[in-house]
Amino acid sequence: MSPRSKKAVRLFLKKTFTYSVICLLVATAVIGSIIIWTFEVKLKRWPVMIFGAPTTIKAGNSLKDIRLITRLTRLGYLRNDSRDPVVGEWRQTGSELKIFLRYCPFAGNKLIEGPVIISLDDEIVKSIRLMRSSQDVRSFELEPELLGIVPAKGRSPEICIPIRLDQAPPLLIDSILLTEDNRFYSHNGIDLISIYRALLSNLQAGRYVQGASTITQQLIRMTLLNPEKTLWRKSVEIVLSLGADAIYSKNSILEAYLNRVYLGQFGAMPIIGVSEGARNFFGKSVDQIDVSECALIAAIIRAPNVINPFKHPARTQARRNMILGLLFKHGKISKDTYEEAISKPVQMFKPGTPVPRVGSFIEMVKQQILNEKTLDNAPRNFLATSMDPALQAEVELKLRKLGETGQQGYAVVANPRSGCLLAYVTPSSEKWDGSGGDMELFSPMALAPAFTPQQVNDPLYTLASQITTPGTDNRRLAFAEAFRTDRRGLIRKILEVIGTEKVINALGEFKIEAKVDGPNILIAPMTPLEVVQSYSALANLGSAGTINCRRPTALDNTDHASRHKQIVVSIQPAVLFIINSLIRDPQGFRDMNDGPQKLLMNPSLLFASDNFGLWSIAYHRTAISLIRIPSSTFSAKHARKVALEILPAPDIDQGRDFMIPPGLVFRKLCVESGLRATSTCPHVNLLPFLSGTQPDEWCTLRHEADHDVKPVEKPSVRPK
Repeated sequence: MSPRSKKAVRLFLKKTFTYSVICLLVATAVIGSIIIWTFEVKLKRWPVMIFGAPTTIKAGNSLKDIRLITRLTRLGYLRNDSRDPVVGEWRQTGSELKIFLRYCPFAGNKLIEGPVIISLDDEIVKSIRLMRSSQDVRSFELEPELLGIVPAKGRSPEICIPIRLDQAPPLLIDSILLTEDNRFYSHNGIDLISIYRALLSNLQAGRYVQGASTITQQLIRMTLLNPEKTLWRKSVEIVLSLGADAIYSKNSILEAYLNRVYLGQFGAMPIIGVSEGARNFFGKSVDQIDVSECALIAAIIRAPNVINPFKHPARTQARRNMILGLLFKHGKISKDTYEEAISKPVQMFKPGTPVPRVGSFIEMVKQQILNEKTLDNAPRNFLATSMDPALQAEVELKLRKLGETGQQGYAVVANPRSGCLLAYVTPSSEKWDGSGGDMELFSPMALAPAFTPQQVNDPLYTLASQITTPGTDNRRLAFAEAFRTDRRGLIRKILEVIGTEKVINALGEFKIEAKVDGPNILIAPMTPLEVVQSYSALANLGSAGTINCRRPTALDNTDHASRHKQIVVSIQPAVLFIINSLIRDPQGFRDMNDGPQKLLMNPSLLFASDNFGLWSIAYHRTAISLIRIPSSTFSAKHARKVALEILPAPDIDQGRDFMIPPGLVFRKLCVESGLRATSTCPHVNLLPFLSGTQPDEWCTLRHEADHDVKPVEKPSVRPK
């Protein structure tokens, strides 16, 4: 070979080596970048699991009012009257109700786990005892339901809450390593010995019967690659696994694997990670599962849809027992432990009722809560909201029973004081167009100036006043009767006497935008949530939390100033109490022995219509419900009935703030005469008055059976 040819060959080899080194460095950099991005970015993206509100059970509650049995059923708890309940079961014997609470992510504070005994007195909670601590408590909180999931970036919705490696039981790790990768701590990302054994077994069988993927390879495949079995995918998997093993420690890889392993489905959503496997399968935290349950989780990993404990318990039990045998063979458990574990049946926590339709609420959560800096001190990827799933399901059912029109309606249930949204149903086929809302809908707020004293103890009207409205042919009516029979005419009369400016100012206090339109007042369009917001301030006598999705806490009931946001009106609470009494449910006042405290328990009701449909509102101090039906011909009776049925029972055990406001005097008035009722008056109303304005004249009518008595016409109260 000539010197010139030798020089050319050396130059070629040098360039080839240089290019090869450059390509190798580039490939190494690319592989390293992919692996680092995977472990430092992608594997640290977690879904946000959105739960409803925990249910507070406390002494004095009625099981019917709090729907306790319904809630247990929705959560998947089973009734077992043959023995003491285990995790996820309950039993009622006589006046005693035993519940074995499962683990939930919010364990701690009032959310507990373990057995609880509730003593009952005719369906009323008498006392509560926590069996693990032998402690009597006044209340505890039942775990919340999972409502939905905000998926991590680049992933579909999945049930997943991560744990640290030191939180996983050693027996769980041993079970997984013995079945999935028993040489995990000795190989460099791929196991050549396992590959040889798998290849030999597959050749002998003539088909694919055994895999050789290490835990590192499984993690790479779950995270970066697809599951299809091709030579190219397997080659890329091997290269990335070698790189991951070179860059990260074995413990880091194992922790990532435990948090990302697929364990089957919960409805339409996959269960990801051993922590969620323990919670969903056994109702326990992962550090509480026993050796049998550790082996069962490890058994599911190989083929979650084939070794399914719900569909194929015998198949699952056989593989679990095989893993228990491996644990015993390798000295991880004793013979006694092995025999005890192998004799246990496969017992799983049954899935609960599917969640109701909460898409609109989840969107609110995304916009209102997830963008805030603080999430009520919740862990980073799960949080409790204010939604009551049992109530939501009930409201949804009520609307469906109203037919096609009802299914196009809106329903809102909220807590007036905290603003917490308890239920929110919207139509599936359309969004709110902003239409609707007129003076009739907000007529109670417009009456505030009429009941507000212009001077000390000198209001223009009281509930005992008689008034002539334009639509009554100069017939004088009691104020409450005028409101019921000719509300629009009454409002026109109030506007004539008081003036539009004072009424507009009063509406503005309740965040209602209004303007003068000739002789009338025009209300700006308001959504159902905005209407609930305005009525919340009226229901809570002058203050209300902004409508929100946050989990209700003790703060909502004790500290006004510390709440997130609050609407406060300047109108006297006593005046607002009188307005609420004007529209109280008349069915609650059949007994003339009712006292003022009964007024806190009895809801106020309002029905109004406009050009776009019907509104039905019911409320008391601790809850408000609204129904909006897009039909002006819909039955008012049905709409009112639904609004009352979905209204939660009142809870006046809220301290001094929920007492009757000062400055009020109560009188029982005869419905027929409008004067103070005597023992012979058959129909009586209990009405509040500002101190000094109450009627003191006694009824003089002789109330006899089947005798029509004309009401005594009372002199008109101001204006003069």
